[in-house]
Amino acid sequence: MAISTEVYASLNILYASQAPSASDISLWQTDPSLTSLTWEETVLVFANSAAAQQTYPLLAAPGAATDATRRQYVLEVFNNAYGLEEADLNVDEINYWVEWLSLTNPDGTPADSDGNGIPNILDFPIVLNQYQPAAIQQALLNRAEVALDFAAQFQLQGISSFTEEDYNTSWSILETVDASEASVTEALAANLLAAAQAGGAGNSVALTASQDDLTSNLFLAAPVNNFGQINQTLNSGDKLTGSGTNPTLTVLWTDVSFVGQSVLPTFTDVETLNVTNTGNGGLTILGASVTGLKNVNVADSISNFSLTDTQTAVEKVSLSRTASATTITIANAALAGDEDAVTLTLNEATGPLTLNPVSGTDGYEQLAIATEGLASVVALTAVGIEEVTITGDQDLTLTNALANTATKLDASEFEGDLSVISGTGTIDFTGGLGDDTFTVNGFTSADILDGGEGTNTLRVTAANAEGITTEDDNITNIQTLALADLDPTAINNGIGTAGATLRADLIGDEITTVNLEEGTAGAYTIRFNAGNNTLTTFANTGALNVQAEGTATTDALTLNIDGTAVPVNIDITVASLTLNNVDRPIEQLTINSNNAATSHTITGAVTLPDTTGVTNAITITGNSTLNIGGAVTADEIDASDMTNGAALVMNQGTPSTIAISITGSEGNDRLVGSGLRDSISGAGGNDTIVGGAGTDQLTGGGGIDTFFQAFADSAARSAISGAAADPFTAARTITFAPVGTSAVPNVDIIREFTGGANGDQLDLNFAAAAISGIGTASNALAANTNYFLSGNLTLSTGVFTITSDGGGADTLIIQGNGGADFFGGANASSIVLVGFNSNNLVGANII
Repeated sequence: MAISTEVYASLNILYASQAPSASDISLWQTDPSLTSLTWEETVLVFANSAAAQQTYPLLAAPGAATDATRRQYVLEVFNNAYGLEEADLNVDEINYWVEWLSLTNPDGTPADSDGNGIPNILDFPIVLNQYQPAAIQQALLNRAEVALDFAAQFQLQGISSFTEEDYNTSWSILETVDASEASVTEALAANLLAAAQAGGAGNSVALTASQDDLTSNLFLAAPVNNFGQINQTLNSGDKLTGSGTNPTLTVLWTDVSFVGQSVLPTFTDVETLNVTNTGNGGLTILGASVTGLKNVNVADSISNFSLTDTQTAVEKVSLSRTASATTITIANAALAGDEDAVTLTLNEATGPLTLNPVSGTDGYEQLAIATEGLASVVALTAVGIEEVTITGDQDLTLTNALANTATKLDASEFEGDLSVISGTGTIDFTGGLGDDTFTVNGFTSADILDGGEGTNTLRVTAANAEGITTEDDNITNIQTLALADLDPTAINNGIGTAGATLRADLIGDEITTVNLEEGTAGAYTIRFNAGNNTLTTFANTGALNVQAEGTATTDALTLNIDGTAVPVNIDITVASLTLNNVDRPIEQLTINSNNAATSHTITGAVTLPDTTGVTNAITITGNSTLNIGGAVTADEIDASDMTNGAALVMNQGTPSTIAISITGSEGNDRLVGSGLRDSISGAGGNDTIVGGAGTDQLTGGGGIDTFFQAFADSAARSAISGAAADPFTAARTITFAPVGTSAVPNVDIIREFTGGANGDQLDLNFAAAAISGIGTASNALAANTNYFLSGNLTLSTGVFTITSDGGGADTLIIQGNGGADFFGGANASSIVLVGFNSNNLVGANII
């Protein structure tokens, strides 16, 4: 199989210091004796060639190699491959390769370190390149690109086979190429000139620092060195007349002054203008005497370029690898028609572009944009545009709004991601194959928008979106609706209107995501279609009431609270979140709390429906702590997937009305249950766990956890052996029998409690070290006194059997209530520490 032309060009550079001719390339692509060679055989052909031995003297006499000649070989390869001199290299790397080249086999022959059958000395250029970083390899890639172009340009001039002079000319250009794109641009221009000169006298000409009056097919305006001073060669007064096919002027502008320069030349029938401005200031070509110009290509410029008042409508414009501004203005008379068209090609263009008439609004009517290479982000100004067509395979962002007249856009064949802003006219836009974003000014139900393939976004003002109150079938293939501020100079029009309802279910039939880019001004209702939907807010909101059409019990909402902002992230507050609309409930909720400055907050309640037969669950994730100030009504909360030390902090004053199961994060959580039987696990971190009223199942997990137990937070015992006046003794039993269908004892239970000075803590009504309850009557528990009883709890029956202090696997904590019968109706709080021996309880464990 034939090697690629790029690899072939690279081998010519590495071993022969030359570009291949078109006939050389064809031979290696078609001759069976060459195409059948393995890679190793191919390398040997080049390494043993006369050209390689001429390029590297060491290869002509490898048996006489010394460290000095090996070192010279290493330096020559670095220079031929990348244009690097000895001063550019690390001495340790040079020495490494010198030693590598000196390796031999036991019989004294040169070593083959990589075992490919080629001695190190012969495949060294290949191996060296394999171990260079991409930034250095780029120079060889660039040289290969220029080498192939050199062959192509000569072939266009009818030269398919090279003389020795042609090969030498190719190297004189190739050796100027390094890893920079600018060096490629200059070399490509030099290829044009060299090919034209080789093709015949009169086909090309180089401009001088003086005024020129020239006729040619190719013009090169490159800087010249006049007695040590660098002068530009495109000047006012130059008269250039094009001849032949596609007469071309290439301008390499390197003026070092920081003041922009203007020139007033005369171009007649020069069809293509190539410009690279690497100077410090802008370049302006005054086009009052420019006629016949059809194509303008700006590449690798670091400063601005303008072509003003050119007398012929430019047909093609390309911007490549430039972040600088490009301005092209056309004489009004040249754009007087009603079908003027221009094609714009973009490759890694990130600067502003203006394509306008000199005055007025009668500009180009048709604009075709093609992207290639790498993505482009362009602030485009083009008045009068009516139709836009976009093709290509690289992402494109147009940061300026299109003209109000640009009502038709077709990107159906575009393969990249598109971001475009409409004018205020009624639009008919079609997206492409990628993930597209359409920002529509003055959006109404009359606008037609087909997002095409991918996941697509429609950005409009809040008022425009809220104005859609009936089914809008003109919107198709749009999955995300964003409420955005489209006029930063006016009152923020992206904020959701207080008291309004956003009918996302009516805007097309595919919207599953709503982004509140500016939040809401007050209470806000959002209605989705049934299914899984997402709501993202990037700013504060009022009370959110989110609904899903229909009465299915499988609807889900993901709420993203995202503090990403410039210049620093922010904290976001949501007043409350309600999902329990009677007719349009949402049963599952995920909250992603991300990128806060400190933490995000839901001030009020989070309310899910209490759906029969469904576990109404909340999953909380994200890298930022989430505070919830109101009651959480849900069957489950799971914050175990929060990251970066983020925590769930529940501060509600009013508990939920349904029992809840809560799993905390690895951060320092505050977890608060309902007034019923809850199950709460702190997971990692130093957690505060509040079971509340009712008999709860609590687990601390890692870290130093604090369990808050208010007075009378537990239920009364269901039975006790002996009389109330009998003292607690070993073998006496206290029963907290399960109630109803519950399978757990009717008492607060804490698992994984850690004792000791640095252990977990019980936050009781009074901070006092617990004393043994042995010998104290159950109706004589002193106020402001905490007691412990060691024993064993049988989970299936709720029977706690007292043992001597330290003799049981579990510990019962009792808060004394001043003599009342703890096990009667006016009970104090009781807690069973399951799996915790009372011997490990110290004063610091009770606060």
